[in-house]
Amino acid sequence: MRTTLIMGPALLHLCLSVCGCSSDESPAGLTAAEGSAAGTSSAGDSSATAGASATANAGGATPEGGGASNPSAGAPNAGSGGQTPPPPVGACDKLPAPGVWENITPPGHSTTKAAVNGTVGAGIVVDPFDPRVVWLGTGGENDEIWRSADCGATWKQINTGPGGISTGAGMGGVGDGAQWSMKVDPKDQGVIYATSGYGAQSLWKTTDGGTSWKDVLKGSEYETHADYRFVNNVSLDPTNHLHVVVSTHGGCTAPYDPNCIAETSDGGTSWKVMKAPEKWVEGGGLILVNERLWVWCGTTLMISTDAGGSWSTGALTGGGSCEAEYTIRPLVPASNGKYYLGSRGGVIRSADGAKWEHVAGTSGLMVMVTQGSKQIFASNQWSPSIRTAKVDSDETWSDLPTPPQITQGSDGGIPFLAYDEAHGVLYASMFSGGVARMVVP
Repeated sequence: MRTTLIMGPALLHLCLSVCGCSSDESPAGLTAAEGSAAGTSSAGDSSATAGASATANAGGATPEGGGASNPSAGAPNAGSGGQTPPPPVGACDKLPAPGVWENITPPGHSTTKAAVNGTVGAGIVVDPFDPRVVWLGTGGENDEIWRSADCGATWKQINTGPGGISTGAGMGGVGDGAQWSMKVDPKDQGVIYATSGYGAQSLWKTTDGGTSWKDVLKGSEYETHADYRFVNNVSLDPTNHLHVVVSTHGGCTAPYDPNCIAETSDGGTSWKVMKAPEKWVEGGGLILVNERLWVWCGTTLMISTDAGGSWSTGALTGGGSCEAEYTIRPLVPASNGKYYLGSRGGVIRSADGAKWEHVAGTSGLMVMVTQGSKQIFASNQWSPSIRTAKVDSDETWSDLPTPPQITQGSDGGIPFLAYDEAHGVLYASMFSGGVARMVVP
């Protein structure tokens, strides 16, 4: 059951305007059943082949056992727009040839929007402890949050416990809304933070790898002042995993009007609320560089060097701002010592996190950026475009192929990218276009 949010005209307008294995040994704590193509996705039976919701062949497939089972014939999932589920794909040790995209969309149950294999893909994150593991959020049209243990070949719905999906009581569960901002804790395994945009709202946290979730802002001062308790994005401090901030998707009441920020230094047990430097804008938000140095993406890029106490403009040479709403990765420097962010005017970079500049050779709506030790990737949320550059030559960019399945969706762009350097795999999550992977050529 899904919780219905009652919105006024202003928030409704915002809602309409919106839309980050070579080993044969399974990860610790993972059973052989996880990732097997055992049946359709549901709270009671949540393992599924990527792209397929049919029953498995005899024997099934373990997460790193060499690929997923073939789907049997049958009707596509509800919400799939009548499309046939894509064929099964191989695990981490059976990846496609470089430059070839594979459709790895899990079989979701989108209730209101036609999408590839019934799944409106949102935030996607490669696990910092095991690169075979991939976490996938979905749009508010779906109830599912997914985990793959084999580079996206097979998926298991994880949000099946308390706080995972609405039961009709209270404010529902994390799966009721969109997880467009997700952060996996790099120190405490099993801890993930996620938004629930246009659903249960607020910020949700799991400590058991996604089975059960808790609304960590419930009862806080933020809940009192933030419109609809609507969290815009979540950012984890790369230097202290217990230090977390959220920005607001909308407004806040006095004394924090017109907009506010909430900060915790103990992983969400207690919160401090403060004024944001300006009103909320689409695509904006807050990103932590460290405990004191914060980056605000809004009408213009702003910097705070005193943990949000004061803000200064003029930090981006040439003007403009950055994108922060779809934050799914920590802001850490690349191997060349530079930080990179997306913007609606190309990729931007900084040597210290405080002074930013536009990267020559980039332009347009390159709002999502991800990186490895040798390569940077950027994509356009509103059109099919992915560009890449070498870290040691970051002003020379070239185009990469884009997933062909994007034409099956209605959104047209690539708002989320994630990169698994261990296997050389680039993941793209594309709202109604589903999810795909490619070994980078």
